[in-house]
Parts: sequence; C-alpha cells; structure tokens
Amino acid sequence: SGPTARYFLNPAHYTGTNRVNLLPARADALGTAWDSGEQDLVHSKYAIIDPNGLHPFVIHGAANWTYSGLATPNANDESILFLRHRDIAQAFLTHFRTMTGTLPAGGPESDVTESSD
Repeated sequence: SGPTARYFLNPAHYTGTNRVNLLPARADALGTAWDSGEQDLVHSKYAIIDPNGLHPFVIHGAANWTYSGLATPNANDESILFLRHRDIAQAFLTHFRTMTGTLPAGGPESDVTESSD
C-alpha cells in the first residue's frame, strides 16, 4: 500500500485568489473531515510528512497556504516553520488524529503507511 493522505478544512475559506488545488490530496485521502462551522474547532495550519520514515518533518505556522498568504508581495508578515524532528512529527500526528477521530488504539505510529519511494 502507498502513502496516506488526510486533510481537514473549510472550503468556504478557499475561494477566488485564495483557491487551493487540493485534488491530488483529496484523491489519495483515506478520509475527509469538513469544518462544521462550530466555534470550538482548532485553527491550525500544518502538514506532517513521513512521520515514521527517515526524514520526518512538520510544516507549521500562521501563514495561510494560499497564493495571497505565501507569495503576494507586500502582503501580511506571515510565519512558517519547518521542523525536522520525529518526536515533533509524532506529536502533531497524534493531535491531528485526536481532532479527526482517527487515532488508532495502538498509538500514532500503528497504522501510518510508509512511502515505498
């Protein structure tokens, strides 16, 4: 089996110049959770890459992952971090799985599929 992909978003926030092309991620996702508009949802932007592989890392920060958030000159002063650390990647993975109800009984590493690339 190949790598896994999961994402959690509110598509209403990604229109016009902020439109994000998520088709490749969506096509490969094991499951999708949509923002219901409730006030108690998390407001985080991060990606967990290869949490159990040779080069685990997390991309995390305040910047919106859109053209206007990342590439527009003279836009907001945004921050983004690249964290290359297995324990940090596992902590973010556990947080994501807790928020989306996908945390397996065996812990965060028990059902993550590693890439064969």
